Amino acid sequence: MQEEYQECYIAFIDILGFKSLIRDKKCSELIRIYQSIKSMRYVKEIDLPSLPEHNIHIKVMSDSVCIFIPSDLKGSLQQLVFMCLDFQSRMFEMNPPVLLRGAIVKGLIYSKDDVIFGPGFVDAYLMEENNANVPRIIINKSIIDDYKNNDNEFFDSIVVRDFDAFYYLDYISAYGLNNRSNIGRYDKLYEYICSVLDNTTDDSIRNKYLYLESKVLPLLHEHNRAPYINE
Repeated sequence: MQEEYQECYIAFIDILGFKSLIRDKKCSELIRIYQSIKSMRYVKEIDLPSLPEHNIHIKVMSDSVCIFIPSDLKGSLQQLVFMCLDFQSRMFEMNPPVLLRGAIVKGLIYSKDDVIFGPGFVDAYLMEENNANVPRIIINKSIIDDYKNNDNEFFDSIVVRDFDAFYYLDYISAYGLNNRSNIGRYDKLYEYICSVLDNTTDDSIRNKYLYLESKVLPLLHEHNRAPYINE
């Protein structure tokens, strides 16, 4: 990149529970997480304009990942969104599943070698830190509206308004849990959620998994697979 800021779509993502992973997992198991990050560099299965891979940037900082793509490239925001969804899907497949929390903004960033900074980078970090709160990747509504004005309605089925009026990426549907051929993923994820809730009294952890449960249960009901809960 040139020696100046560049306007990009920026995702700042935090890997939740990383301290526990460091404590409980072998080094080789943790490396699998980073290998998953590297393998999501370019999501080729989707119908998007072709983006040169050198325009897709990923910086890994321990338990944080920053992904950014120049905003003037056609399909850049779509590509970034799909990469974030792909990242969470890959983390769900870990044993045990790993949750992500993040934010997507449009702003100025500079990156060269190991150096990364800029107002857009700070905005993404602060939005993740202060507003994401639970396992979700949020995105400014203004970004979606601006993109729709210049493109198609790609985001209608992917971006959802949440309980607190923030918009987030619908990673549960993206995981394939609303597809009958993948319904087994549903059951496996829900069983894990229940195991966490049954075995912790930590409010911070419980709130994260209660939120995740609130997203998974409606899809279980949709497929007539929801468990009976004695209320």
